[in-house]
Amino acid sequence: MVVGDVVNTASRLQSAAPVNGVLVGAETHAATRTSIAYAAAAPVLAKGKAVPIEVWLALSAAAPAGERKLSEAPARRAAARARVAGTAMGAGLG
Repeated sequence: MVVGDVVNTASRLQSAAPVNGVLVGAETHAATRTSIAYAAAAPVLAKGKAVPIEVWLALSAAAPAGERKLSEAPARRAAARARVAGTAMGAGLG
């Protein structure tokens, strides 16, 4: 069984979504906006939430599969790992 605020919020968004539609919150929107085209939607008044939830309606893939732009976060993490590895190698730790 899965429980918690995230699961409850996802359930509320699923219930508020139009038929065959997907609504996402701010975190999912931020993490996927380079891969999925979205339209802003009316905030969702959800049981158990003090303020309405800001949501977006997923419209379509932003580009065909294989041509999607990767988010910058993985590239930044890879660059940071490379710098740390280089520092460790330079210090004789690698």
